[in-house]
Order: sequence, then structure tokens, then C-alpha cells
Amino acid sequence: MTQKDLNDLCTVISIYTQCNSLFETFEQAKYDIPEELKSDFECFYYNLKDFILTIGNYSSDKKDIFLSVCDDVKKQQ
Repeated sequence: MTQKDLNDLCTVISIYTQCNSLFETFEQAKYDIPEELKSDFECFYYNLKDFILTIGNYSSDKKDIFLSVCDDVKKQQ
């Protein structure tokens, strides 16, 4: 794992956190959205939901790699 990989993981975790916050706001507002905006809102809502799943999987995979590298270093010491 390189420094860039770690930087990428930090960026992804930050985006993931912000997306989850936005999704929570959307969850609270989804029944109160005006009819004129409902179609675009729903499209954005479901795209955001899919993106959160994708970025969550990416983050989880990279964290697992990072932690396995850390474990390998500990075993060598």
C-alpha cells in the first residue's frame, strides 16, 4: 500500500461520511418535497443511495487491505 492509497482512502471516507449525512437529510425530506421536484429528487435520492453502497464497498475493501498490511508489518517486527 502506498501513500497515495492511504490518501485515497482518507478522501473516500470523508466523501462517504458527507454522503451519509446528505442521505439522512433526504430521508427526512422525501415526503415533504414539492411535486414539481419529486421526479428529480427521487432520481438523485436513488443515485446517492447506490453511490453510498459503492463507495462503502470500496472503502471497506481498501481498509481491509490497509489493515492486512499493518498486520504483516507487526508480524515482521
